[in-house]
Amino acid sequence: MKNKNLTRVVLALSLAFPTLNLATQNASATPCGLDNYVVLADKITIGSATRIESNYSGALVGETDRTELSYLANIESGQVSNEASPAAHVAAMGQLQLLIDSISPMTTTSDLITGELSTDYSPNRALGTFIPGVYKSAGAINVIAGKTITLDAGGNSNGKFYFISEAAFVIGGTVTIFLTGGAQAKNVFFLAGSLIGDGGLGAGSTFNGNFLSRGTLTIGASTHITGSVLAQGTVTLGASTVVSGAPPESSCSAPLAPAFTLSSTSETRTQNTVATGFRVSSTGGAITSFAISSIPPGMSFDTATGSLTGTPSTVASATIYTVTATNGTSPSATQVFTLTVTSSLLAPAFTLSDSSETRTVESAAGFTTHSTGGAITSFAISSEPPGMSFDTGTGSLTGTPSTVASATSYTVTATNGTGSAVQVFTLTVTPAKAVVFSISSSFESRRVNTLATGFTVISTGGLIDNYTISPGVPSGMT
Repeated sequence: MKNKNLTRVVLALSLAFPTLNLATQNASATPCGLDNYVVLADKITIGSATRIESNYSGALVGETDRTELSYLANIESGQVSNEASPAAHVAAMGQLQLLIDSISPMTTTSDLITGELSTDYSPNRALGTFIPGVYKSAGAINVIAGKTITLDAGGNSNGKFYFISEAAFVIGGTVTIFLTGGAQAKNVFFLAGSLIGDGGLGAGSTFNGNFLSRGTLTIGASTHITGSVLAQGTVTLGASTVVSGAPPESSCSAPLAPAFTLSSTSETRTQNTVATGFRVSSTGGAITSFAISSIPPGMSFDTATGSLTGTPSTVASATIYTVTATNGTSPSATQVFTLTVTSSLLAPAFTLSDSSETRTVESAAGFTTHSTGGAITSFAISSEPPGMSFDTGTGSLTGTPSTVASATSYTVTATNGTGSAVQVFTLTVTPAKAVVFSISSSFESRRVNTLATGFTVISTGGLIDNYTISPGVPSGMT
């Protein structure tokens, strides 16, 4: 377990992966994007007083969740940096897979007889001494504690050594991997595990080379490694371990920045109908992941493929969505997609039973409505004529105008979830006519107690509300 009070991490190391160019091998060049990593794993566990160092600017250390790196970042120094982003780690782990896959199938130049390096050797060499070549074992590769393994390049500074185990790679304590004859750590590779392998490197040892594992890789305490440590599982660095290396000399070109196009840049769809969305075509470097500024309601965005699919559920005016592609190389790439979602409900439309009317004051007036479009949710009127009533549910105007007014326009509005529609009603209110009338007879003479003809009224003017007579009604008459 890591003791944070004692741990001193000097992040400054760098990995130098050369091109795998043995004349007898068909392995490809070291993948670009991996040659700067010194320690790379799914997870890294660091003991107390562990150092990771380098004199080369740009060396990297990386793990999946960056928990350990977040701590290391607080006390780092020298030339080593934590990896730039999770996307960069994903890309590097992909390159590690390619590197392992390029080394695993190499043709053996000399089979390991015992699987114990201290008793194996290259032809015409002393026990534990090897010249450049590919050495394989179907089982584990071991080194007995306290032994020294000599790698002799014979004066060829580009000579490469590959030790490949289909199982585990187990090294005892205080073992030394000694380089001579121009051999360089950057040209030495130890690969453990065909499917899942474990590398166990003994405490107090001195190693030169690059250690790769398809599984876990454990390094004992007080071990010094000049080279790199790369695993697809967990790397455990024991207490007081030192990992250091030289600048990379890879001939790889920098990875291409991402670039892409969309199958469609705009679309208009009715609410709750399936949209075409878009698909992505990559036109640059391999894309690690996609992101979108926001996802339209009812639709789905695939961060792996960059496609947008689904059924938009919310009405919206033209909205711009920004799609971003990244692969750990700057700059990232963007494209925009515009989506318009129209309502499935028709816009309202209606007519009035009358568009204008002239009425005398206190006489009935008004109108009714007839819908000719989408279902209307409610009606409104700019104002109600005095003495009249407007129904917001039906849109009808009823009543008797109580105030004389010249031609006045009233705007009637109908609305629903899609929009609105208007009609105009004009009302003119005139004064009532003057009272004019005559009577059927203007005089009469009768004896007392004999029936009189009296008179009736003939109206020839405005509506008469009531009559009075003066002086009072003659006695005996009504």
